[in-house]
Amino acid sequence: MLDKLAVEAATGAGIAANTLCSPGRRRDAAAARRLFVHRAVEEGLRHADIASFLGRSRGFISQLTRSGGSNN
Repeated sequence: MLDKLAVEAATGAGIAANTLCSPGRRRDAAAARRLFVHRAVEEGLRHADIASFLGRSRGFISQLTRSGGSNN
């Protein structure tokens, strides 16, 4: 499920799917990552699983979900 969501978010942003899991902070990657996290949470996936997939902390995931929507 996470792989599919990652491909969808990356494709929509015009980046490679593996860029979502990279430590980079490029604007397009950050936007795709935000969209990915919001969709994963909507699908009912746990923050810990999403964080592990992205190589980020659970706090990072919580921060994105509190940011108030996928367009921020």
